[in-house]
Amino acid sequence: MMPRITNETIDSTLATLYDDENYAKDTIKEIKENNPVLYSLLETVSAKKDDDYAKGYIIGASQFYSLIKRQIEADFLDRYL
Repeated sequence: MMPRITNETIDSTLATLYDDENYAKDTIKEIKENNPVLYSLLETVSAKKDDDYAKGYIIGASQFYSLIKRQIEADFLDRYL
């Protein structure tokens, strides 16, 4: 089941994105290492478009990945700690 993303998770993730200039790159690297099939899909779709589109697409996808991951972590902590 997909988690329901909260405003707190969005705010926290956006704050990290603004504060850490490497955050999007690090998230993409994490996707590549931990979810290579997803990464190959991102690569395939972005390779067929111009550079600005590809960059925006990959950064946007990395943010969705990060939001879902962070919400799963927050839900786990709320439930078990």
